[in-house]
Amino acid sequence: NGSVIARVIRNGVLKTRIRNTPLVIYNMHLTPNLDVEYTDDNRFTKFATSQLEQVAQMVLEDLSWKREVILTGDFNVPPESTPYNAFVRASGVTEVFEDDIQPTYHRTYLPRDKKAYKIDHIFITGSSSVLTYRNATYILNEPVMRNGREIYLSDHRGIMADIDIRLQNSASGYPSDMVR
Repeated sequence: NGSVIARVIRNGVLKTRIRNTPLVIYNMHLTPNLDVEYTDDNRFTKFATSQLEQVAQMVLEDLSWKREVILTGDFNVPPESTPYNAFVRASGVTEVFEDDIQPTYHRTYLPRDKKAYKIDHIFITGSSSVLTYRNATYILNEPVMRNGREIYLSDHRGIMADIDIRLQNSASGYPSDMVR
């Protein structure tokens, strides 16, 4: 994305492959929608669509190599948007918070006429026997006192989930709990 916004606000994808395992973890911060409007004709929708198409291709490549994938971060698209739904369909991922659409961006940081959305996500791939999640929760919900005034530690609410990863033990061939 060669936009002025992309050059000023650094965004991208960090892909980490866990050595000696078929596990890949992505963390991302995609182009923000400064209009805070997630319609198909919004000027930022094309950036979100393009970036998520590229991420979906990366995920599909990992899956073709029999790797399991965890994706986290600030996707800057809500579940009700077209780019989000196209990404989920194209990549086959499951969102840890799929039934929960609480906003992850603090309302305090938005203009009064704008609605807060859930734009941060955790996705997993694979069969339920490999990656499973539980205890998905929000953090950084409350302001803290700093220099005599209340502030949030971030403009976003944090999202956190316990993800159980069950991988094959390469020596024995039997499943073993590796990470919890």
